[in-house]
Amino acid sequence: MWLSGSLSGPGSGILLASVPASGSVPLPIDLIAVAVGALQGAIFATDRSDEHDFDLVGGAVLALVMGLGGGIIRDVLLNVTPVAFETNVYLLTVLIAGSVGLVFGRVVQRVGVVVLVLDAAVLGLFAVVGTLKAQQLGLEVLPCIFIGSVSATGGGAARDLLVRRPPELMQRGSLYGLAAVAASIVFLIVDPTGAPFAVAATVATALAMALRLLSLRMGWQTPSARSLVVDPRLLDPRNLNLNPRGNLNPRGNLNARGNLNPRGNLNPRKGTDDSPLDPGGPGGPGTDETGD
Repeated sequence: MWLSGSLSGPGSGILLASVPASGSVPLPIDLIAVAVGALQGAIFATDRSDEHDFDLVGGAVLALVMGLGGGIIRDVLLNVTPVAFETNVYLLTVLIAGSVGLVFGRVVQRVGVVVLVLDAAVLGLFAVVGTLKAQQLGLEVLPCIFIGSVSATGGGAARDLLVRRPPELMQRGSLYGLAAVAASIVFLIVDPTGAPFAVAATVATALAMALRLLSLRMGWQTPSARSLVVDPRLLDPRNLNLNPRGNLNPRGNLNARGNLNPRGNLNPRKGTDDSPLDPGGPGGPGTDETGD
């Protein structure tokens, strides 16, 4: 494959000579996803607004988890050897990107949009890589979407569990998992059309980034699970709004706005001369029963 040959020619060195071509995922795309993930993990470790105070080991672990976590989970689910352990290049990429994130993390955080863009890019890139690898191993459409989504969100979920906070994937908030699912679906739609891989990957990644960033900008949120729960009181026959006669209210009469009041008499707006509720009817306030 071209992707392995591009790094394993003469003079490429021992580190890159054994780069595998398993799954034929374009190595540059895979390494970019790993580097961006590791960079984001290291920047997270330097965030002073977080309640945790990580040391260098903690920063390195977060870089590894964010850079390689999603890919390792993906390969384990696909029952293949994690590609990160088949060569030195993946760990070397994490080392370099993580070091950059630790050193310049505070500088990057001053430009908040950079962190958000990195987060969105990680989603799109890992979704594309995971979906492509699942597709090339012969999986059907739905399993491909699942693997792509897990690959995109697995690293972030593992990071959240390590720092003992609820995984963002499972929390009500901006579009996170849905953006990964959308990227996987779009890639599966565009790729079979004959478009170059770079085009399909760019379109899918751009969609994930757009959904993620727009949801943060516009305040879009996923619905709460509680909002989908049916209130058991609605299923209680005693609370149904129908009586045995099939009328609308408990007494079977229309309400005051309908023309009839609960007693079955006409209300003042629709009254007649015989209505006791009519101000001008017999017995009403406007009637002089004493005569002259």
